[in-house]
Amino acid sequence: MSPEDHYAVLGVDRDASREEIEDAWRFHLKAFHPDRFQDTDHRGRAEEMSKRLNAAWQVLGDPAARRRYDRRRPSVTVNGAAAAAPARRPREIPCPTCTTISRVEDPGGKELLLRCPGCQDQFAAIVGASLVERPRLERRWWRIDYRMLLAADDGEGHIVSFRKLPRELSLADGMRISVVFRAGTDQPAYAIAHHGGVDMLFPVR
Repeated sequence: MSPEDHYAVLGVDRDASREEIEDAWRFHLKAFHPDRFQDTDHRGRAEEMSKRLNAAWQVLGDPAARRRYDRRRPSVTVNGAAAAAPARRPREIPCPTCTTISRVEDPGGKELLLRCPGCQDQFAAIVGASLVERPRLERRWWRIDYRMLLAADDGEGHIVSFRKLPRELSLADGMRISVVFRAGTDQPAYAIAHHGGVDMLFPVR
């Protein structure tokens, strides 16, 4: 098994300053604090993520330990050329009608049309996009929505509006997000936060 990438867990670049690393650690530790989650599965994942965040901070927050860690990590270049980007891992996307899981290759933020293997409903999903800034409140006629801007790896953008986001869903600029839409509509049903190898699913509307 390959060693943990502490930079990826905290969502920071390899050349990030200690202050940037500490800010990321504090932000994500708050976002994934187990007490924020009532669902047993979410709480278990949050506990796992908190342990990984603390392990990353113990290494990257100590200058000597960070230097030793950096020497052991593979170089980001090979013979002066950029190393290949890591392969995207498959994503588990729930059907908005019956919650049956479809396992799909991460398209890097593209919108996919999926057919549920359980109920056979067709539904759309934006899978593996990057969040551009945090969601903003926007007044639309008689109501106020959250407006989320997502970017695909190729630069294509998506704007998704939510009437309500759960308080447990803490989102940061650059976080990987998937959005599942109700069958035959452009209304979101689920948001999935992908962070450090942990996927957390939240019903939205």
